[in-house]
Amino acid sequence: MKNIYTLLLIAFCLIIPVRLRAQTPEQINRVDSLMQAAHQLGIFNGNVLVTKKDKVVYSAAIGYADGSKTKMLNLDLKFDIGSIAKEFNGVSVMILQEQGKLKLDEHLSKYLPELPAWADSIQVAQLLNYTLQPKHP
Repeated sequence: MKNIYTLLLIAFCLIIPVRLRAQTPEQINRVDSLMQAAHQLGIFNGNVLVTKKDKVVYSAAIGYADGSKTKMLNLDLKFDIGSIAKEFNGVSVMILQEQGKLKLDEHLSKYLPELPAWADSIQVAQLLNYTLQPKHP
């Protein structure tokens, strides 16, 4: 049932776009209603900031700051970056490899010679895999 509500919310967002040109109270209320509905469906939990030309037109803290749902979010909360950086780092390394600027089977010490001796035994690919195990052919 949750998937049906999710699809309905997405369809609603696509069919009735919110254009924040004049930022009327009704438009801001529509944005808030959409975000609150997404939270109620369990598909959104977080802080929202909508700006236009360096002016904040909508901001809200919706949901909880912790998995146990005991601490409410607030607009001043600083989020831990968590594991999301892994994907960005991985893509960046793969782009460098594609450009011929590094090789996955090279040791870290080749690219960062200032690192201690342990960098001689760790390959770039091992960083991407989060493992110190040797690569298997």
